[in-house]
Amino acid sequence: MCRQAWTPGVTMVEVPIRGEGDLALLAAAVVAGRAEHHVVGAGTVTSLELDRQVADLGAAFTVAPGLDERVAEASMSLGLDHLPGAATATEIQRALALGLRWQKAFPATVLGPGWFAAMRAPFPMARFVATGGITTANARSYLAPAPPPSPSAAPSPIPPTTKSAPWSSTARNVDRSMWQQPESADQDRLVPGAG
Repeated sequence: MCRQAWTPGVTMVEVPIRGEGDLALLAAAVVAGRAEHHVVGAGTVTSLELDRQVADLGAAFTVAPGLDERVAEASMSLGLDHLPGAATATEIQRALALGLRWQKAFPATVLGPGWFAAMRAPFPMARFVATGGITTANARSYLAPAPPPSPSAAPSPIPPTTKSAPWSSTARNVDRSMWQQPESADQDRLVPGAG
């Protein structure tokens, strides 16, 4: 399934870890990704134990549905970039304080496109990856450009992270017209923004 994402040009794949068999899927995806020079990370990382397991399997990054500072710090200490979930201003601010500029807006369809504009105003330094319910029918509304910063927006007091998150360059390079509707329930795990 990873190759279905790589073929049209997606260079990074997240394998959600929701059950015991998913660790084996992650391991296989990491091996395949290395052979084809693609980045593979682990999603739904919600514990320190899972952080260690996915790092041992070779994941390049971790994604979480929410913000848990312990999980974020553990990922970073293991050399993994981390994409925390954020749905509130408090979570965004806490993630920025950890140096996590890129954040997962989850669930995006519940938050709605207006949430992105609302959060960009007080947090112009934050970057959001919309996940959860994104389809070909609604993707364009989540890809709208950020409004220009207001004259009163102060420079970010948040120091940059020491590593560039892998999704920052991918987000600039992925052709946004490649969004595809999943053909089955299992494929939604590979579509950008699916969760």
